[in-house]
Amino acid sequence: MVLAEKMMFLFRLISVALCLATEVSTQQSTGSDFIAASCQRSLMQLNLPAQYVVKQYVRFSAIDENGAAYVITDALATKCGYTIAYDGWGNIVFRTSLYSCYTQIENDTNYTASVKIEISSRPDMGGAMSYFKVVSCPYVWSPREAICETNYMEVSVRRKIPVISEGVFRDEPEDWSTAFTQAVSGLMSVWQVVFHLSTTQKTTMMTDAAQNIGYGIKTTESRIMLRAPYDAAQALPQKIGNVTFSTVRATLFYKQRWFIFLVDNAVACPVDDVKFMGGWIVWTVPKNVSSLLTGAKYIQSSRIQFGIDLLTLTDVEIISRNYQITDSNTVTITRIPYGAVGGYYKSHVMNFNYGITYSIRPFLENVWVDDGWGVTKYTIIKDITTPFEQRTPVITNETIPSTQIFNCTVGPFLPDVRLVNVSVGGTMLTVSEGVKRGYTIENRTTPDGTVTFILKVPFSDQLVSKEVVPNGIRFVLNVTFVFKIIPYDEIFNTTGIIEHFQTQPFVGPCGQQGGVLTATLGNLDPSWRIYVKNTQATSGNLLLPINQTFSTVQVPAVSNYVMNEGCPGKFRTVLTDGSLYITYVVNLELFIIVHFPPPPPPIPAGTAFGVTILYHVLSQVTNQGLAITIPISITDQNGNTLYKMTIFCDPPSNIAVCLPNGTVNVVVTKISNIPDMVMSKLTLRDTNCFPRASDDSTAQFTFAVNSCKTTRRFTSNLMIYENQIFYVSTVTGKDIFIMNVTCTYATNGTLVAIYSPTENPPPNAQTGLAPLDLVMRLSKDDGYRVFYEDPEYPVVKYLRDPLYFEVELMYSSDPQLELFLDHCWATTTPDMGSLPAWPIIDSSCEYKEPYQTIFHPVTSDARVRFPSHLKRFEVKTFTFTQGDVIYTGQIYFHCDAIICDPSNLASDPACMQMGPCIPARQRIGRSVDAGGDEHRLISSGAVFLLASKMRANAEQFENPPQ
Repeated sequence: MVLAEKMMFLFRLISVALCLATEVSTQQSTGSDFIAASCQRSLMQLNLPAQYVVKQYVRFSAIDENGAAYVITDALATKCGYTIAYDGWGNIVFRTSLYSCYTQIENDTNYTASVKIEISSRPDMGGAMSYFKVVSCPYVWSPREAICETNYMEVSVRRKIPVISEGVFRDEPEDWSTAFTQAVSGLMSVWQVVFHLSTTQKTTMMTDAAQNIGYGIKTTESRIMLRAPYDAAQALPQKIGNVTFSTVRATLFYKQRWFIFLVDNAVACPVDDVKFMGGWIVWTVPKNVSSLLTGAKYIQSSRIQFGIDLLTLTDVEIISRNYQITDSNTVTITRIPYGAVGGYYKSHVMNFNYGITYSIRPFLENVWVDDGWGVTKYTIIKDITTPFEQRTPVITNETIPSTQIFNCTVGPFLPDVRLVNVSVGGTMLTVSEGVKRGYTIENRTTPDGTVTFILKVPFSDQLVSKEVVPNGIRFVLNVTFVFKIIPYDEIFNTTGIIEHFQTQPFVGPCGQQGGVLTATLGNLDPSWRIYVKNTQATSGNLLLPINQTFSTVQVPAVSNYVMNEGCPGKFRTVLTDGSLYITYVVNLELFIIVHFPPPPPPIPAGTAFGVTILYHVLSQVTNQGLAITIPISITDQNGNTLYKMTIFCDPPSNIAVCLPNGTVNVVVTKISNIPDMVMSKLTLRDTNCFPRASDDSTAQFTFAVNSCKTTRRFTSNLMIYENQIFYVSTVTGKDIFIMNVTCTYATNGTLVAIYSPTENPPPNAQTGLAPLDLVMRLSKDDGYRVFYEDPEYPVVKYLRDPLYFEVELMYSSDPQLELFLDHCWATTTPDMGSLPAWPIIDSSCEYKEPYQTIFHPVTSDARVRFPSHLKRFEVKTFTFTQGDVIYTGQIYFHCDAIICDPSNLASDPACMQMGPCIPARQRIGRSVDAGGDEHRLISSGAVFLLASKMRANAEQFENPPQ
């Protein structure tokens, strides 16, 4: 380099430095310290953390020696040696070749690259923050270096003029002699390139022409570099073993007046060298690539280096990470297990299904010495991501019945999954709304790093479905979990139905026999524990087992107890049927001190009485007898309370009257030991069934045996109806009074009847009225073959998804009927009259603004017998707007349908006024007096509209905004 050229170069460097200093000074508040720079082999690297660039638009520009900026597009990156890589977490890696188009080179030993990074929240890069990074890297080159980057191939060769020997052309006549022909006929003092397409076919072009079609060609004082895309027109596939290489062979020459300088450049990179086999990444790289060994007879030595993210790993590190590397004279095989250290798992959504991938960035460097080229350094960089592996979330029922709370888990997921919404019984709730409602919503991290979400919903919650069935209650939790994946907010959901059948024990009639109270407990679980007050009832002690599910509770009326003198309490003497009861009451606990059968003897003064204790808390002695309630509690084997009930041993006056027509009458007398007992607030099992009449002391119930949650069972030739009367304490909110009501009917018997002939009565007709049923369905596609079922609602749809509805007249085989849709509309609530409301079909016409509703024809098939009984239409979800904003959220669809005889519309006034879109043969006339009784209203289940997240990582970053 002459002095003038050196001065000019120095001046340009100073100009660039001043320009960059000026630009950086305007961005002092936004320093670039968060951008990590490093020199990695023959590459420079910038790392941008996700926290600064995720969900942002990022643009890279290369700065030349004059300070001009060139936006790095995909084409420019391949041609000039730039690589921009994004990982699933939003981090960005930017790499540049030391021989990139705008690198400033000093003596082929020091390389400086200047890069401008712009970050904006807008696709037009408006308001972008600009950062500048200048990186200098020293590097010592091998005689020949080839690198296989993820988006280009590059080879650089030392071009010092060798000593010419006599055998130079004889070694490779097919290459050098043919290239010499093109060189002899070439222009003077101009670099040209000859591409070897085969042993006989070659293409010659000027270097600027090669650069125009995507090649990168650069010369320095001591080296020549060729860069090519993998899919270059002059690239040839080459099969080595079972691996395909993309190969470019070229001879660059420079012709001066008295000599021709030829340099052979060849580069070959594998394109299908990675396989995925049984949880392993298998990377196979053959050696002895013929295009890289042109002119060499044998390899003198070879060694490899392996690493991750361009950092070399030692043998100990490779073994500790469970990598397996096999290196032979012909091939290097690397096996990396899924999930190994150095890579990362990432969640994704594909076709609305959740799944994961595993990504890792290994490199392999092979350095060999041959007798033709000397030292060759061959580096392959791979950005590997395993195929999408669908992982269907599993909803697990972990409910403990005694807690009366649904406990379910869903998972497992990677830590990048967030739970955002929960739909219970068709009602969509955010996580915070669910917590406020009393749900427990939390996550649990397992030792392997995966996350499981936990949802707890009380059985008593209004959104839980409850159904009274024989022997118990069925609780159903219909739940949909809605998730998003960070950082790009991909949405998916999973739905499950969790059922719990809760056995409902029942109590048989209570009897008082010989000082022992007996009652039968039925429908029991063998593992349950029964307590009478605080004493466990075991076999032989208060409990007489009948079979696995039935037991008789036996409570002795008398036990020995000595009453302390001076105990606070209240004595009471009652004479009943000639018997004398002396009672002592303390805190609602009734002690029968003594019972004298008739005739009662005189009681001497100062007589000491034995005390009788009953296992009860609420009792009274009436003129009809002794009324006793015995508290029963049932726990599971862990001691958790399942049920609390009361056995009511009432006097004979409270006997139910069972009428032959299935009506039950029963009178309940107030319990004196319950001072706050309000008789009008007693209820049957159905809490909506109150007394027919009541006063301060009694309550009369009258109900049918098929109402008020009355249960029925059969035994022998008897049919038994059972219900219970409850009273809930206004203080504790718990049941403190339970009375069993039983009616028994004989199911067979003998009836004596007298028969005599008589004339048959004249025939008569009984007339009944039944409605015609309609159903509105949502199809999963436009073929109307598969429809969403009830458990799948609410159906989650993106705004770009059309909705395909079908309305059908059910259970009719009359082919002369036809279903018409008069009006259809959508609302945000199940209430048909709520606002806002969007029209879909108006007077039987397809609504056209802003997006037209589309009717679809109906034809006969295996499912459709009468096409006239169905109507199908398609709704564009962009139809629903609020102001200038497209509506997202829960939405319901409604239709006003009319059923007509199309052959005689005039006979039905409602059918005469159908809209103008009905075919002409059906428009007979209009009537202003038409009634509305023929109209049928039908609604769909809820549809949840979500904003479409169609911009994937590749779309967002592979084509950055210009």
